[in-house]
Amino acid sequence: MAGAPLSEEAISLIKTLSSILEARGFHLRKWWSNSSEVLSRISSNWVGDSSNVEIHPDECSKALGLTWNSMKDIFIFNLKVNFPDNITKRSFLSQSARLFYPLGFLTPCTVSMKIFLSTVMAVEIRLGQWIHTASQQITLHGFCDASELAYASVIYAVQPQADGNTKVTLLVAKSRVAPLKSVSIPRLEFNGALLLARLYATCKNILKEYDVHFYAWTDSQVVLSWLSSHPRNWKPYITNRTSEILDLVPADSWRYVPTKMNPTDITCRGLSPKELPTCVLWWEGLQWLSCEMDSWPKQPKRNDQTSSVSKERKRTAFSFPVAVSTVTLLTLYF
Repeated sequence: MAGAPLSEEAISLIKTLSSILEARGFHLRKWWSNSSEVLSRISSNWVGDSSNVEIHPDECSKALGLTWNSMKDIFIFNLKVNFPDNITKRSFLSQSARLFYPLGFLTPCTVSMKIFLSTVMAVEIRLGQWIHTASQQITLHGFCDASELAYASVIYAVQPQADGNTKVTLLVAKSRVAPLKSVSIPRLEFNGALLLARLYATCKNILKEYDVHFYAWTDSQVVLSWLSSHPRNWKPYITNRTSEILDLVPADSWRYVPTKMNPTDITCRGLSPKELPTCVLWWEGLQWLSCEMDSWPKQPKRNDQTSSVSKERKRTAFSFPVAVSTVTLLTLYF
């Protein structure tokens, strides 16, 4: 699956891919596009009969496991979760595996199944996913959070448009269920920060042709305190994660956001599939994402004296020079 801003570029891409693979005996077919011009120009030379394309009701086609309405250029997800009368752990896993959503759009709902809080319902969700800017610059904003049940991360793309407006798009999201072994909330929030850093590394590799600016947001001042100090100051659990996070996202990219403004707070606590389609905070992010930095949340003074921060500090070792006088006793036997 790929895209192009102009029909000419899309046709050129199709011809290039077809020529390269045809040289090795792979004949590409079943091309489909949301552009009637592209379809009309490739149907005779590269596809043949357009009836070869697998088209489903409502002008929808299957694209790598995703249902795509090419006329409206939207992806459609049908959440049909039906559990038997005798609900088991296997049935939960089976229902969860039926949902294919590689970019994590349905994370607020599926995290509920992961923590065994899902209900029986069916919902249809439609959304667009076209990333394109008027320039080669993309600004990404990532959010992370945690609860006693799960921790999660989400990334939004802020794209300047040719008409001078700014578009905010949900790019990708990911969640993890909290381990069965009891873990403190600050540590879970730190795992959420690590999940966000790894997710950003993946996005950065995919968007390597763009000039990417990234800002990471968390509502945990404890996490910000850990990331603002050198990793060697902490106990091994925090040290190992701090090193990896800072290798992927530098400390000056991390910022504080109030909990009420954090979209991942929804994911960590779960959301009903009936509520998800109308959850503006999840799909569109926050209004200030498209504004200048002056409109962003004000950064509070960091407090490094909290119990959670102090608990993770290494004990300071002191060394003193000591002069030792050694006396050697010699015993003679006759």
